[in-house]
Amino acid sequence: MTATLMDHVESVELPMDPQFGEVAALIESGVVALCRHTRMLDTVRDRDFRASYVPTARNHIRAAQKKHTVERVQPETFDFPRAIVGQDEAAMLARRKSGLRIGREHPTLCLAAFDSAGVCRGQVFVMQSDSAAILMHSWFDRTATRGVPSLLVDAAIEVAAKELGAAHFDFEGSVIPSIDQFMAGFGARAAAYPHIQWRRSGMSLPRAAHFG
Repeated sequence: MTATLMDHVESVELPMDPQFGEVAALIESGVVALCRHTRMLDTVRDRDFRASYVPTARNHIRAAQKKHTVERVQPETFDFPRAIVGQDEAAMLARRKSGLRIGREHPTLCLAAFDSAGVCRGQVFVMQSDSAAILMHSWFDRTATRGVPSLLVDAAIEVAAKELGAAHFDFEGSVIPSIDQFMAGFGARAAAYPHIQWRRSGMSLPRAAHFG
């Protein structure tokens, strides 16, 4: 299968699921597999998932709950420009189109936090894939009351577990230490996954530790 894939594509640059275990065959065919990590919270095994929250996360959620309500909204209302930064408009529009297309093919969850005046102060966009709910995009108003990001994530985990039946909540990971620390504050464990890269043309790829 790996050989057939490489006969029909020019290049591959793809993050795989943490449960993907067929890396050896890819490496044997010349694929580079870089080690990345995400954060995963097991919502079935740990039914009382809030028991794993650190005190800071709990305090932030309580503070935000006093002045905000969280509502489920249509995916089309998600503010992609505020969630996707550092990319040009064409790239942002492509990400929006991809996100909405995914929403038509997979269970998708979009939540928004509103203050007492009805102003939206943040959103999360979650997609379900097999048994996992994946936190694809999020944004929040930095001028709002503290704790809005924590409030939204907490609500997303609850809805994903109870309504979508997700066994795992995948934070999608981050290479930014402060964001990774935020994710860990919910008791989410680090889970490695391979990011595979391959070029038919023989272009050089970044040197990194291989799986295997």
